[in-house]
Amino acid sequence: MFDKMIPIVHKDSLIIFDINNTLITNPPYQFTDLEGFIKLFKHVKGRIVFLTAETSKKETQRQLKEVGLKYDDFTVLHTKIPKGIFLKQYSYPSHTVFIDDRLHQIRSVRKHCPDIQCIHFKSKKQS
Repeated sequence: MFDKMIPIVHKDSLIIFDINNTLITNPPYQFTDLEGFIKLFKHVKGRIVFLTAETSKKETQRQLKEVGLKYDDFTVLHTKIPKGIFLKQYSYPSHTVFIDDRLHQIRSVRKHCPDIQCIHFKSKKQS
């Protein structure tokens, strides 16, 4: 799934990744596509930021730990507001990609940050 995004994601991109139901499933916590994530991670040379609506840092730490990732190895941003409004507060590189499973978050980013390329993630269950 994620490896299919490589042809449309510039190799110098920053990827802003949703966690819940995009990167990992809620519960049981497991990667939605570990192999594809690794390929995409290598493609963008590790330039990945996680942006989650999960407001509990401890819960996010637990979720990432369940799939073998260390919270402190990544930039993890938490927001209670729509992700587009949140991202509008920041500068980001010209090649920035936002990946989320929720259409309302995709719409929010498209509205408030039109320069960010948005990809709607659909899990195998959603396809």
